[in-house]
Amino acid sequence: MKVLRVFNESSEQPFPWEQDQVQDDLSGGPEHSSVRQPQIKNLTSAVPQDRRDQYESDPMFPTEVWNKTALRSQQRYLELQELPGSGTTATGRIFRIVCVSDTHGRTAKMPGTPLLPEGDLLIHAGDISNKGKREEVFEFLDWFRSQPHRHKVWIAGNHDLTLDREAYRNASKRKRFGLKEEEAVALGGNDVGVAGVVEPTKQATSSSQADGPSVSASGGGLFESISNFFSPKAEARKAEAEEAAHDAGAATSSEDKLSATLLATTHVRPEASKLEAEIRGILEHDPSTFYLHDELLQLEIPIDTQNPQQKSQKSLNIYGSPYQPEFGDWAFNLKRGPDSRTEWDKIPTETDILITHGPPLGRGDFCSSGLRAGCLDLLETVQNRVKPTGHVFGHIHEGYGGSFDGETLFVNAATCNLAYAPNNPPVVVEVMI
Repeated sequence: MKVLRVFNESSEQPFPWEQDQVQDDLSGGPEHSSVRQPQIKNLTSAVPQDRRDQYESDPMFPTEVWNKTALRSQQRYLELQELPGSGTTATGRIFRIVCVSDTHGRTAKMPGTPLLPEGDLLIHAGDISNKGKREEVFEFLDWFRSQPHRHKVWIAGNHDLTLDREAYRNASKRKRFGLKEEEAVALGGNDVGVAGVVEPTKQATSSSQADGPSVSASGGGLFESISNFFSPKAEARKAEAEEAAHDAGAATSSEDKLSATLLATTHVRPEASKLEAEIRGILEHDPSTFYLHDELLQLEIPIDTQNPQQKSQKSLNIYGSPYQPEFGDWAFNLKRGPDSRTEWDKIPTETDILITHGPPLGRGDFCSSGLRAGCLDLLETVQNRVKPTGHVFGHIHEGYGGSFDGETLFVNAATCNLAYAPNNPPVVVEVMI
């Protein structure tokens, strides 16, 4: 898979390419023969052994690592040259991905609303809400599922507290965010009333009518029983989803049919919150929308080679994780070091598009405070092991924009700016599948 171009549709705010004071004399794009990859094989070796404890406990230390070690000088910040191409070619298909993040309940005021730019896939990289209130979450779902993209994928972020059961079990966090204990039990679950444990071997299939996309799922998406967790409104949404799936199937031609498989995760993740169980139950009946929590989604994309006898399909693997290093003691926070490495070790090497809420160190992570909030272990995972074509994230509102290291396109798609105004346009990425 090759990135062809990256842009937004704003005439007033062109897509910003991230630069660093360490400049490279290369100006080429993905076709440039002399593009070099980072030379540090073990990026965490940039941290002296006698400073590891500080790195893992001090949120300011990554900035020091970035500014005072060889890591920064090894990074490449290249602008992708736009490559020509449209539609279907003899060897592949142009696939359009629309990226947003950090909408924080402000989707009604986003640039281009009510409908986002056209595309095959819509990605939301977390922080759909302010505090994960139930009404915020379902307002987002209604908006997200109404978008016209054939497939829509989203993850949670640190503000989406109700989707992190462990965060809502914490009494101090409940007090801090003004959540009543009975509300926490209802939304986040407790030791008695949890939603259930995700079983990677569990499988189910939901298919739309006619030539619409069929969906099979295994792993973190379906529970033994979710009926006990539906409210009357959720039941109504379930019926609406089934009707929408039928309509989507009838409106999709066989030539455009895409199939999607939620692959088994490589581990059994902890119990989910009850709200997550309810959401997954609704999305079970929606073949176009996926919520990922440490899961790999595989899209099968038909390739019309302009020869009826040579039709084929190619796979696009998308992995999503809501985690980020500790940041204000919100949801899905991890300690830097071993805890973060354990999380990133779950990312399969066959990942084409990686979605995380938080950025890697040095890529779209520069804060207004002058500090960098990105994760060094995530950067090492992306550049040295997984090497995806694209990495989409958000979290740091000031970091909106992109960078290219010669192999991976990094996109901070944060919609809200530092003042929480949803001013940043959606990012559009066109790739050749």
